Amino acid sequence: MKGNFSKSIILTAVGAVSALIALTYLGLVLGQPFSSSTADAKEFAKHVKPFNSVRWKQLVKEDSSSPERLWMIDDLLSRHHLVGMSRAHIDELLSVPPSSGYFKDYDYVYWLGPERGWGLDSEWLGLKFKDDCVAEARILRD
Repeated sequence: MKGNFSKSIILTAVGAVSALIALTYLGLVLGQPFSSSTADAKEFAKHVKPFNSVRWKQLVKEDSSSPERLWMIDDLLSRHHLVGMSRAHIDELLSVPPSSGYFKDYDYVYWLGPERGWGLDSEWLGLKFKDDCVAEARILRD
C-alpha cells in the first residue's frame, strides 16, 4: 500500500511538471508571456495619449504601423462627439483617410493599430455620413 502511495505522488509530480513545461513552451511559441487581461490593460494604459489632431494626421504619412492612433482613440471619442459633426469638420480634425478596402459600409475608415489584448486583428475607426454629417462612429475590428 505504501509503495502505491509513493508511485501516486511521483506520477502527480511528473504530471504537474509536464503541464508547466507545456504551458511555458506554448507561451514561447506564441511569443507572449502568459498574463491576465488586467495586466494587458495596465500595459496598454502606459501608452494612452491625449488626442492630438496634428499628430493623428502625421501618422498617415510617417508610419502606418504605429499604434499611436490606438493610444489616442479613447481620448478622441471622449472629448469630441463625432456623431453630428460635418464632413468638413472631420476632414479638418482627422483628415480624409486613404482608401483601405476594409469595411465598405463605412465612408471613412481610419486604421488605429493592432487589436488591444491578445487579438490578432486590427482596430479601426469607422464613420458613416448622412447628409454630410457623421451619423455613426464605431471602433471596428477586422
